[in-house]
Parts: sequence; C-alpha cells; structure tokens
Amino acid sequence: MSKVLADMTQNSDAFYGSFVAAYGLRDAFCIAHSPKGCQQEPASLWQRHDVIGDSPRLVMTHLKEDDFIFGAEHKVVELVRYYGAMDRVGVIALMPNAGASLLVEDLQGAIDSVRDDIKCEVVVLPSAGFSGDMYQGFANSLGVFVEQLVAEPERKIPRSANVLGYFMHRYEADETASVVQIRHLLGSLGVEVVSVLMEGAGVETLKRAGEAEVNLVLPYGREAARVLEDRFGQSAVAVDLPLGLDRTCAFLRQVGAAFGLEKEAEEIIRRELKRVVPPIYRVMSYTQGHTFGLFVDPAKTPGFLTYCTELGMVPAVVGIMGNDEPTEEGVRETIASFGDKYEPFQVLIDPARFEITDVLKEVRPDVVIGSCTEEEEARALGIAGYTVTFPMVSKRALYPRPLL
Repeated sequence: MSKVLADMTQNSDAFYGSFVAAYGLRDAFCIAHSPKGCQQEPASLWQRHDVIGDSPRLVMTHLKEDDFIFGAEHKVVELVRYYGAMDRVGVIALMPNAGASLLVEDLQGAIDSVRDDIKCEVVVLPSAGFSGDMYQGFANSLGVFVEQLVAEPERKIPRSANVLGYFMHRYEADETASVVQIRHLLGSLGVEVVSVLMEGAGVETLKRAGEAEVNLVLPYGREAARVLEDRFGQSAVAVDLPLGLDRTCAFLRQVGAAFGLEKEAEEIIRRELKRVVPPIYRVMSYTQGHTFGLFVDPAKTPGFLTYCTELGMVPAVVGIMGNDEPTEEGVRETIASFGDKYEPFQVLIDPARFEITDVLKEVRPDVVIGSCTEEEEARALGIAGYTVTFPMVSKRALYPRPLL
C-alpha cells in the first residue's frame, strides 16, 4: 500500500453521507451530479444492503470533461423531468459532488424550469466532498431535508417526539430492528414517535415532523434540531444512543426528564435491569478480563465503550472514526469515570489506516470491534475481529436482531 493511501482516513466524505441521508427515505430518488467514478460507494449500498426501498434509486449525470467547461444543467433537467414524473418517487435528492459544486451552474433554475412537469419536490443537498466527512454530510443533509420538506403542522401531538440523527447506513433487518427498539423504549414511557430520521419511512412521515412536541437529538441530528426549533419552536433534548445498559438507562432518564416522566423511567429501568442483568452475568464468563480495541463512528463510541466494560472487558485502544467534538468530549468523560480501574490506553481521533495497523501491532487486544476494514486487519494479525459499523461490505442481516 502506498504511503498516500495509508495516510487517508477510512471515513468517507460528505457526498456519501448525503446519499445515506437521502436513501433513508423509502421513496426518495437520488441523482448524483458527478462523474462515473463517484458511483461505486453509493451503488454498493443499494446493491448489497437495501431491503427497504424499490431499488435501484440512484442515477448519475456522468459528468465528462466538456461538462466542466460548458456546464451540465441540461443533464440535470433531463433526469429530474424523467424521474420526477413517476408516481413512486416522493422526492428527488440532487447531490452535486465536489467537482460539480465548483461549476458555475444554476441548478435551482434548472429545477424550476421543469417544475410544472414533475410530481415531487427536488432538494439539492450539501454533498460536496470538501464540506466535511460523511457524518457531517449526513447531518447537514438532514437539516436541508427538514428545512424544505417538513410541513407547517396543523396540530401538535401531546407527549410526542421525533428522533433525529439515526445513522442507518445499511437498510437491513438488524438496522430496522434497532429503530424498532428505539420506538419500543419511547413507547414504554407513553411517548408517541412521529418520525425517526432516517428510518426508511416515506416522505409523508418526514413531512409530519412538525407535529412533535420534542426533538430527541442524537449526535448527527443537531443541525436538523436547530432548523426545527427555528421553524416550529420545538424543544431539542440531547439523548444518548441507547446502546448497552448504561447508555440505555441514560436514554430513558433523558426522555423521562423531557416529559416529566422521571418516576416512570426509573420504574422501567428497575424492572428491565432485573430482567437482563442475569443473562449478562452468564455471558461474562466468556468475556471477563479480555482486552478489546474499539473503532466505531462517533455516535456509537460511548455506547460500545461502556457496554464492553459492562461485560467485564478491558479497553486496550479506542479509535473514534470521525470528527465530532461533543462526542469526543463525552468519550473522554466516560474514560475519566473509569478512574484508575484500567491501565491508561490510547484514544485515536479519526485515525488513518497505518495508525490503526501500528497500534494493533503494539497493544494486540484479544478482540477488535469496528468495521470490516478493522476486522480484516485484526485477522491478518491473528486477532479476533467483529464488524459492527460502517463499512460493512460483506455483512448480511437476514433476521431482525437489533444492534441496540
């Protein structure tokens, strides 16, 4: 591997993050305004992992050299007119890549020129690769979607919520089951869920987001929460991703506090801990004392870190696979809460491939938890590996067993 490739972050860019946001709407159709080479990563999502939508839902404008000189609005017009006339398309997401974003094009004017010929809205997403990593692209795109698609509410639903920022990067049974678990936790408190962004529902569900009383905000939902608060005055409550005992309890307490249901939350926590802790103790006979290396995206890092330690495992190295300062601070607070229980271990922020290889060779944990890339790297070193996060190139979830 060349040093240039080894120095690259394993994270994808905003273009792919925007695609994940758009593809999380069941009836969205994506137009990638880009050269053919940008097709590979988005296409792999619907070819390998889409079980919720009417695939394929992606087409490219296939920009060529001449297009960068003379412009390519005509390609956008043709594709918007064709796909926008289809009954099955609820919204078109136009995603200019980095090169297309530098063109002097009037994309909004091109869209407006065919407005009378189409049946759906067209949203231009902030998908230029230079605008951030894929998590930032995802978060910014959620903000654009709620700005342009959420309708003025005709009513407010008491004790109701949106969940903003769930990064559903694979549309398979385990991810959809995780959304079911989030809805179940909220339902146990009597909170009605209006929408989960993005959960694979249609555009009509997204349009109703203004009816919710409260927005429950995961790390990638902050921009969407800001927009909804500005538009409709909805309060925003930061919540943990309910992964593991500690973070699930925190999630219930945060929601309980938002709705004045603190006593109900504590009762649910007491009842559920009584039910789930005995099986966890049985599992600990296999996990107690084993060291782990963790390399997952910012939203999952706090949950997996505490969950593994709840199983009696010992952290050897933690890699936060993305840039998110509030999450980084939260991880450091979690580590500080361990006190002197564990030996000091490294925390890597958005590490490059060679950094991960070097640290695995150095600390040699018993198991590596991360993406398929870390699993492959670990197995090459004779270390057990387990894939739980992006990218999951080869994983197939045939049964609804939630990660959360």
